[in-house]
Amino acid sequence: MKAVRDEPLNELDKSINPLFSTLRFKVERGLGTFKKDDGLTRARYLGT
Repeated sequence: MKAVRDEPLNELDKSINPLFSTLRFKVERGLGTFKKDDGLTRARYLGT
């Protein structure tokens, strides 16, 4: 979660953010590896 102008994060969002950041780190690292190794310029979601 991100805080918006004049509205800081509440305590629940502050406690959840570290969980999201660890997941985001793993996903972004994987995508970065694909882009670096396979020469991809843009990743696209190909889900159902």
